Amino acid sequence: MIDFGDVEYRDPSADFSALGDGAILEAALTAYDASDLLRRRAELRITAFPVLDLPFYVGKQDAAGVSGCVELVRKVVIQGRAS
Repeated sequence: MIDFGDVEYRDPSADFSALGDGAILEAALTAYDASDLLRRRAELRITAFPVLDLPFYVGKQDAAGVSGCVELVRKVVIQGRAS
């Protein structure tokens, strides 16, 4: 059986960034023996997700979704993940 969705070149950081922030992401990156560049790309994608999701929730008039995205933008983008 072949999964043709995986038969392509793409940045593997997309797969890792879907794991979110925290221990699971770190364990996966460590198991993959991820380079510093791959780690930075995953970080960047995780940082961008709440910003990119915000228009979706605004368009749906989903107040809870907007609130959640704004909180993530504050945490991840404005305050930075290191703080």
